[in-house]
Parts: sequence; structure tokens; C-alpha cells
Amino acid sequence: MSKVTKKVWLILIIVALALPMFVGCKPEPEVPDYKAEFLKELKNEVKDSGVATLTYTGDNLTVAFTNSNLAAIRSAAKGLVTTFKGKVDNTSELVLGDDTFKLNNALDLDAVKTKILSLTSGNHNGTFAYKVNVKNYQGQNFTLSGEVTISGL
Repeated sequence: MSKVTKKVWLILIIVALALPMFVGCKPEPEVPDYKAEFLKELKNEVKDSGVATLTYTGDNLTVAFTNSNLAAIRSAAKGLVTTFKGKVDNTSELVLGDDTFKLNNALDLDAVKTKILSLTSGNHNGTFAYKVNVKNYQGQNFTLSGEVTISGL
């Protein structure tokens, strides 16, 4: 056999041995993007509240209120908190400025509202930084960190 033929045989043997290893491999299961799922669920819950809409780009959130009735907004906020308290661990945290609020039964919505007003210079509309440390959402921990823009009030 010539050198070329030996090389061709060697390549064929290598391919014959290596090919089944790649063909027989099962693809890795797709890992869900839990942060994206959380944001999508939050968006739907806000929409279902009937008082606002939520859009997002990355971790930056925009809340556009469609109802300026503060009693209706407060009721919807309580409903959102109740819904998500059942989906995340009670050690999850909302960080606004230098204040941290635990997302548990002791969460004081008035304190959150007061903090938001202080971050928006007393105006109901505005933009401020936020961070949420989500614990145990579908068994996963992650952080959302960005800006919230509020309009429509």
C-alpha cells in the first residue's frame, strides 16, 4: 500500500470510531431561563390587575398605570404581593435605595410607597433604581437589578 492509501485508511478508522460517539450523544436538556419566566409571569399578573401594564427590557421595568384610583392600585399591589409570596421564599428581598424589604407577611406596603416617593422626589411618576433578590422561584435563586420607570399617575 502506498502512503496515501494508509493515510486514507487511518482517517476512515478514526472517523468510524469517533462518529458513533457524537451521533449517540443525547443533547443536553434545555435549562429554562427562570428570570425571564418570572418577569413574564409578573407582567401577566400586573396586566390582570387591571390598574397597570408592565413592560421590560432586560431587568429595567416600566410600569404604566391605566387607573389613577389609589385605592384600586393599593388593592392590586396587595394582590400581587400575595400571589408572589406563594411563589418565592419569604427571604426574598426588595432593595430600594438603602432600604431592604423582605417579601414576607410583614411587608409594609406603606413603607415601600413612602420609599418610592422619596426616590422620585415626591412625585408618583419617575425613575429609580431597584434590586430584587429572588429566592426559590421554581427552585432557583436569581437577582433582578435595574431601573423602574413609573408613569400614568
